[in-house]
Amino acid sequence: MHPRTFGNFARVYSRDVRDEKLLTTQEAIRKTTRLPISNLGIDRRRLRKAGYFATFEKPRQLTTGVSEVFVNGVEVIHKGEHTGAKPGQVVKRARR
Repeated sequence: MHPRTFGNFARVYSRDVRDEKLLTTQEAIRKTTRLPISNLGIDRRRLRKAGYFATFEKPRQLTTGVSEVFVNGVEVIHKGEHTGAKPGQVVKRARR
């Protein structure tokens, strides 16, 4: 597995936008969202408008396709349903 499998987007923002100032925030968002979708030719996913998949008609829906999720060793999604468990905690940015 490649080292940036899980951290690539954060790396683009932290390095290219914040530190090196090579991209604006808008350019980084385009580079990591709209550009790949466009390059792959996937229809109805690039824009926020009615009939496209990126719209939020039901914003509180759970993701489909994930039947079990564990947080800190506790099952929070079982057979696609939330168990009511909330074993996680908010991670706050450290003050500089």
